[in-house]
Amino acid sequence: RITQVLRFRDAAARARAAERLLQRAATLETLLQRPVTWEAAAEALQTAFEDTLNLTFLPTGLTPGERQRARELVKEKYAQSTWTERI
Repeated sequence: RITQVLRFRDAAARARAAERLLQRAATLETLLQRPVTWEAAAEALQTAFEDTLNLTFLPTGLTPGERQRARELVKEKYAQSTWTERI
């Protein structure tokens, strides 16, 4: 699916890229032979980071500065057609 949203010079180039990708990449569902939810994947990644780096993630909210920056990004970038229609 990723090759459907990327820009290629023509349909043949898109098809070649899709074939190369299929030869080199796989989904978790394919590898594990079962569906994997977003939540399960996120939890597994969090646990792996915590175990590997010997740390603990704490759930927190955004700081006021982070909330302000998010509003700025929405207004200045993500709400603009130059961003949303760039493909």
